[in-house]
Amino acid sequence: VDLLSPEEEPKESKMAKKDILLPKKDNTLPPSATKVFSLIDGTPKEMFDNIGNAHGIVFLDIDKILIDDGKHLLAYVEDKEFVDYSKKVTDKIIEYVDLACGDEVVISLGSSKVGEFRKLRRGKDFENDSIPDDIYGVSHYVNNPQLLKRVAKIIKRVRNIYKKRNVSVGLHSPMNGDNMKEFKKQLSGEGLKRTSTFKIYAIIDNPAEVILADEIISTKIDGLILNMPRIARQMQGLKMDDSSAKYDLTRNSVFKVIDNILDIAKGKADKIIVVIENSKPLLRYCVQAGVYGVSVSSQDIMEARRTVSEEESKIILGK
Repeated sequence: VDLLSPEEEPKESKMAKKDILLPKKDNTLPPSATKVFSLIDGTPKEMFDNIGNAHGIVFLDIDKILIDDGKHLLAYVEDKEFVDYSKKVTDKIIEYVDLACGDEVVISLGSSKVGEFRKLRRGKDFENDSIPDDIYGVSHYVNNPQLLKRVAKIIKRVRNIYKKRNVSVGLHSPMNGDNMKEFKKQLSGEGLKRTSTFKIYAIIDNPAEVILADEIISTKIDGLILNMPRIARQMQGLKMDDSSAKYDLTRNSVFKVIDNILDIAKGKADKIIVVIENSKPLLRYCVQAGVYGVSVSSQDIMEARRTVSEEESKIILGK
């Protein structure tokens, strides 16, 4: 048994309604049409003082939570410990979701490579031997349907038992339309279908997916999240996940990616969100280009809100 029985649900639902301390908002900040989301760049306690002025969180990396635990999720299932494990993971997710104060939170799946899951305790027992270590994203989850099934249960627990209806899903590295369709099919089979409150995004992680963005969008998703740090690293000859690499988010090639995606998405998916970290030139360009939203480091939220307001004022005044 890996789900709570019906009689247990009301008890936990009451727990979800307990009073919590909410981040403060600065009401002097001007409103903006462009959404400013927060990245997860610290513990909830570390982010608490900064995140109140964000329009939500993009994105909350569930793979990182699974990897940091040290033991493979499916090992907990085999050991009949999944209920307790899912509660523990859910509690960690809820700590961040509560920071959003009801605004949208996108939980991402697939950021970590298969090799990282194999290194977990008993990880080799539950990962397909035929899949290379460097595979990640949708390809990993499609080829490990049991892992996807259990992660879907955790997300359903967040939405249905804890009543966090503001939680949506973003899928790393969809690669192509066929992969995206298969992922949506498996996700739907676990009871997670697109609705007005549950959205599905594709997280574009590499230049090849930029080229195939029209194919990915055509699978009927809600939008794209451009992971520009990862894309920029690869376009500039660096390793995708090398956090120490010096990459430049202000090159013309980066701006052209945004222009191309907006052209492709026009009339098909209106929610284009760009991860810009703390790059003010890229932020200004995104606002002028007309993206739906940007995702910045939590400590840069207030400054980003002011910059967005300045750029939108210029557009209104025709400058």
